[in-house]
Amino acid sequence: MGFSLSSLTSFLLLSISYPGLLIRAENGQGPGNRFNHTMGPSTSLFYQSTDSPRPLKAQGGILPPNPQPDDDHRWAYWPTFEPREWLSLESEIPERIERDGPEDQRDWWIYHIASSPNMVPIVNEVQTDIMALGGVLWSQVQHLAMVPCVNGSWDLSHIRWEYNPDFDPRWLAFGISGPQPLLSGLEPLPQGISTRRQLARVFMNELTSANPALRAEQRRTLRELFNWNPETQPDRDFPLFHGDDRPESLASMTIREMVWGDVGADAEMTDTLRRLEHRTRAGFATDALCFDILTDKIRVKAEKDSQWLASFSHSLYNTTMKSLSQPELLNNERSGLAIK
Repeated sequence: MGFSLSSLTSFLLLSISYPGLLIRAENGQGPGNRFNHTMGPSTSLFYQSTDSPRPLKAQGGILPPNPQPDDDHRWAYWPTFEPREWLSLESEIPERIERDGPEDQRDWWIYHIASSPNMVPIVNEVQTDIMALGGVLWSQVQHLAMVPCVNGSWDLSHIRWEYNPDFDPRWLAFGISGPQPLLSGLEPLPQGISTRRQLARVFMNELTSANPALRAEQRRTLRELFNWNPETQPDRDFPLFHGDDRPESLASMTIREMVWGDVGADAEMTDTLRRLEHRTRAGFATDALCFDILTDKIRVKAEKDSQWLASFSHSLYNTTMKSLSQPELLNNERSGLAIK
């Protein structure tokens, strides 16, 4: 998977040097509001974390790691190295993973994300950071990859991307916004605005209403994607998104509880099981997907090892008993991914 950043770089240089040019070129007039409402081309961004996809999907997306959401100063994006109500993204696939300490042996996840206008560039002497106000919706995650920790290190040379079936391709019509110094926290609040959080809310309201960088159809789409419509939701406020309460499938629960270290198989089967575990942990393992893989691959192991078969059957029985109080799990028909 390769991505070109030339269009994003050109947009950043243009918007920094001539912040009103992109608006005037499309609309024939200058902006009539307080923010720099320009928009670059759709681009690929990345986020890396030890957070696995299941909890992120359950909460509706990737939230900024802000331990003090009531601190109004954290609604400004500067300084970028402190936890804030802004999520820091990367414009390239990371070449290395930083460990929290020598005891850090957790698997790592990399998320490939579609750009959106709530993202702004932060330009400094070293690099350009991309910050997303309020975080990233789960529907913006195009692909994800698990980087397992093996012998205390992570191998990024053979990343295997998985498509997110919840990705909404309508995001591909949007890019990031131009620079927004008013949201930095380094400039005084505009007249009539009393808090940084209120300013952030006004920014989202303008993105989805008085945004001259978007056509009327694009504004309608953006309102739907963000579920943020100032006309029908005048009291809409952060958080940017809410959780997904759909239950996990019974098959996914079963596979997740298996002891994978006991499977012991040839290289092809081990790789298949690893991918199944990956998808299960990501929350993508539907009943049909798990059934196909189990019957095609694990059956071979079961025929050779009756003790393992008994252990698997016991795990299946226990999980089934747990699900009796939740019959909806048995009918969870979410679309899955094709195994290659």
